[in-house]
Amino acid sequence: MEDVNISLLREFSVLAQTLNFTKASSYLNLTQASLSKHLKSLESAVGVELIERDTNFVALTDAGLVFLEESHNAIEAYERAVQAARKAAANKPTTISVNGSFSHGALRLFTTLMAQRKERGKRLNVKLDTPSYPTLQLTLDNDESDVFVLLLSDNLNLDGYEVRPLFADHICAIFSADHPLTQRDAITLDDLSKVPIMLSTGSSRYENKEVIEELFRKSNLTPQTKLRLVVNSDSYFDSTTFDIINLIPNYSRPYYVMLSDPSLACRTVDGSDSLLNYAIAYRKDSQPEVVEFVDDILALELPEGLERPEDLPAN
Repeated sequence: MEDVNISLLREFSVLAQTLNFTKASSYLNLTQASLSKHLKSLESAVGVELIERDTNFVALTDAGLVFLEESHNAIEAYERAVQAARKAAANKPTTISVNGSFSHGALRLFTTLMAQRKERGKRLNVKLDTPSYPTLQLTLDNDESDVFVLLLSDNLNLDGYEVRPLFADHICAIFSADHPLTQRDAITLDDLSKVPIMLSTGSSRYENKEVIEELFRKSNLTPQTKLRLVVNSDSYFDSTTFDIINLIPNYSRPYYVMLSDPSLACRTVDGSDSLLNYAIAYRKDSQPEVVEFVDDILALELPEGLERPEDLPAN
């Protein structure tokens, strides 16, 4: 059996309903000769005569009546297939590449938005990357990602970027479990300034330089006296040597495996001077879907424990 073009079915349907070559060819924007030729091609493919015609007479054959009904079904099925394909293409997942200083608060917002988009039939993929400083500055300079989540204390060059406040999170101090400050639900930078030794370990992504500098100022000690930075993660658990093991974002407390260690305890550092200020940035000439992504993120209700800053703090 020869393949039949859907256009031939449409032409046959118009001719079968008008039973007039002049009217049908005018409607289809074809010459009568072309329409007649196409009808012969269709009949040849089907193998039977579909329309009787002579100089003064045009009528459907019995086979033509049956074929007309089935051809309508075929045309409708084709049109449904086209609409479904176009809808699927329009619903192609939007992929946004996000880079920068992630806390679990930011990740929670991303997953919430992905779930909401899915419910609305608009799929969203978020591709995450977390480079170490100063690679983040290079990534910003090279425009390698769509969106950046930043700690404002990172002191990055953001020329050409739109920067909007995302949220603020208090820092959390991790102590040995028997430390006196663990008896309090919350502590302040003044409390920390009285602790003689502090160790910060792991990634500098979770350090707020302004907070630490304020801590040094309050304690009247130099960074060399007060703070020792190490990268070796084994030192995380050396709670017998240091009073403070690390500073982390407060919202991330439940996600740190180290907190399952019964020898460690975590307490929120209270006060506006202990906030980690996060912002979200994107190129000023970004595509509309990137701006929409940022707008949707900022419209979400913040998870409990995070605050929405009204204005961007000065770098």
